[in-house]
Amino acid sequence: MKKELKKLLESYKKEEKKPDQQEMEELLKKVQELYGGVLKESAVDKICKELDIRHKEIKAAVKSVSAEKTEKKQHKLRVCDGKKCMSRGNEDLQKYIEKTYQVKPGEVSEKGKFSYKFCGCLKKCKDGPCVKWDGEVYTEMTPKRLDKLVENR
Repeated sequence: MKKELKKLLESYKKEEKKPDQQEMEELLKKVQELYGGVLKESAVDKICKELDIRHKEIKAAVKSVSAEKTEKKQHKLRVCDGKKCMSRGNEDLQKYIEKTYQVKPGEVSEKGKFSYKFCGCLKKCKDGPCVKWDGEVYTEMTPKRLDKLVENR
């Protein structure tokens, strides 16, 4: 365990009470900074063990920290499943993603290091197919353009 993490957890242990939601979010942000912007699973495990916190409680705090990135879920890919995008090639794009990155909707791609889900209409129908990568909408998406997004993460 990193010395800094050990020191940080010791300061929380001195409080002799479990951190509340806000304190947990602050702790996670600090741990994320220690690991170069990524919240490592091993660090989360250590937090749970050292502070006697259930993983379920930590996961709730991770979700509420908007800039949180975990080892397993570094990026978010959302593919529009609206009728117009589907008719403009999103179905083929979905097949490409699932085959190339070995991922199904709701899973995390180990190859591309992103979570993958479908989403509703992105309101860019005339410029479809559309995807959202880390919150930013991309139109006229092709497999080649998608590969560049993933490679340039």
